[in-house]
Amino acid sequence: MNDTNKPVLFFDFDGVLVDSFDFVVDIAKELNSHVDASLIRWVMEGNVMEQLQELKRRTGFVVDHDHFDQRYGAHLAGHPLIAGMKEAIEDVARDHSLAIVSSSHSDPIKSFLDTQGISQHFGAVLGKDVHPKKTHKMQTYLAKFGGQKQPKSLLVTDSLGDIEEAHSLAIPSLAVSWGYHPEQTLRKGNPHAIVHKPEDLPQMIRDLLFGS
Repeated sequence: MNDTNKPVLFFDFDGVLVDSFDFVVDIAKELNSHVDASLIRWVMEGNVMEQLQELKRRTGFVVDHDHFDQRYGAHLAGHPLIAGMKEAIEDVARDHSLAIVSSSHSDPIKSFLDTQGISQHFGAVLGKDVHPKKTHKMQTYLAKFGGQKQPKSLLVTDSLGDIEEAHSLAIPSLAVSWGYHPEQTLRKGNPHAIVHKPEDLPQMIRDLLFGS
């Protein structure tokens, strides 16, 4: 199967491939002392860039992308992949085209993937520097495959906001329960399935895309 015929897997990054929640909260606290975990989870209930601007408008929340990106990159470099994700990525990369779609900056993600030895499995890293909306990034990426019919696609994510963005494009979503949002929150978006262990990802992905 050549790359143009392979189904496309979009992977959210934070919470799905790496456990970044605690240090993201800590970075936000550096400029906003009142921040707590529940506020960061609220941000992830919609489009992150839009939620941050709404928070800024309503509460004076300080949004400093340069500060966040610098601190995020430094923290990320010292973290490992979530256990079992490397094997899952290597498995699905054999018969799917993979791309990262994230609300974080592309550069530290690319460095992280390279350090972890899995960068070769991803055709693109689509961070907030590419476009603030994941819907736009996924649409644009799928259009690059050409042809009258776009390839099958699936979004693997850990947030309610991402599930809803996928729904708006009629892209099925597979939610993981080990990330930013608990299962109760994820179910509000009606994902096509929820997976609880990285080792179960490959089979769940194939079940959703091919029904077998």
